[in-house]
Amino acid sequence: MTIRWGAAVFGALVANGCGHGPPPTPAPAAPPTPASACLIGTSGVPSPDTLTVVVPASDSAAVAAANDFDTLIRLDCEGRAIPGLASTWSRDSSGKVWTFDLPDSTGPGPLDLTATWNASDSAKMVLDASGVVSAGPAPGNKHKLVVTLSQPSPSVPAIFADHLLGVRRQRPATAIVVRTADGQDPRDLVDQSPDVLVTGDPDVLDYASSRPGTVLAQLPWDRVYVLLLAAEIRPPGALLSADSARFRGDLARDAVRADARPATPPYWWSDVGSCTDSATRVPVETGGTSQVTIGYTAGDAVARMLAERIVALGDSSWFARGLAAHDFNTAIRGGAMDAYILPLPRTSLLPCRDAWWPRGATLIPLVETRRTAILRKDGPALVVGGDGSLRPDRVPDGP
Repeated sequence: MTIRWGAAVFGALVANGCGHGPPPTPAPAAPPTPASACLIGTSGVPSPDTLTVVVPASDSAAVAAANDFDTLIRLDCEGRAIPGLASTWSRDSSGKVWTFDLPDSTGPGPLDLTATWNASDSAKMVLDASGVVSAGPAPGNKHKLVVTLSQPSPSVPAIFADHLLGVRRQRPATAIVVRTADGQDPRDLVDQSPDVLVTGDPDVLDYASSRPGTVLAQLPWDRVYVLLLAAEIRPPGALLSADSARFRGDLARDAVRADARPATPPYWWSDVGSCTDSATRVPVETGGTSQVTIGYTAGDAVARMLAERIVALGDSSWFARGLAAHDFNTAIRGGAMDAYILPLPRTSLLPCRDAWWPRGATLIPLVETRRTAILRKDGPALVVGGDGSLRPDRVPDGP
């Protein structure tokens, strides 16, 4: 599909009657707000100029990307759309034409967004796969972006929260600095009182709970661990019952030292078999030896404990091996091992893109996990995003 961009193209579509329809419904009287469950910290406390967020090293790139880019909309921890660059949005009666209001004259406007999208092959791929036909400024209004979809959408398309459709943040009121523990004992970091420290380590949480001046806030269930098996590998006999809630419950309770619960459907990867496979998603042959090796990221304690439990369920031919983080994905793509403990996000904005493992692999869901934010008492209220972001809550405008 060829995606058409820009004001001139959009104007031509309207003039020719393509995409023409009833005018958009009036914009909401007030912008949507995040669910109360997605707010942590203390309401009414002003945000500092710089907010330091310390996360596990495995999460730093994703959390940084979530905070470095602004998108049309954002998703809170419950998947609800809240304002991003767009303060409000509305659709026409067909559900195919969506209008986004970008009132900030100092921020990127519709032309900036469409130029950014047009310059990025990745952005164009996301838009094409999401059924976006055209996008451009509304005729006569440089603060409104009009997007036409190939299929109607009853609610604002969540894909517009995807980082690949974002623009780098400019002059934020509060700069978010993402740091990792860098090999330090996280308990030392607790003593250093960063604005936010995200961890799933129960020992660190016990330590922080006893420290004055800190408060603990549980974050959403955001990760599901799966056992990924190469096409020709069968799981140990005990894992054949992996679809039972009792089995996964026992695994969550007994196998890992973390806040865990049984993985529950629906799973976003269930229908990726119908996706058009890219060149990178090809069947991979393993070595075909009698030994079965389960790989996991060495720094992921939950993955290690799950791998060790599964090895215990197998026979003497099953082994577990930790890999450096930069080797883990390469090993999966290349079929270096027979099985892997793979952490996946609980939700996906574009499943066909995010299902990057080799075609024909079997995924057995195991457990879901969540972490906890350690905050300074009386710190500012933060919005927890579905993408792992932690941003200051917007202060309502005064009268």
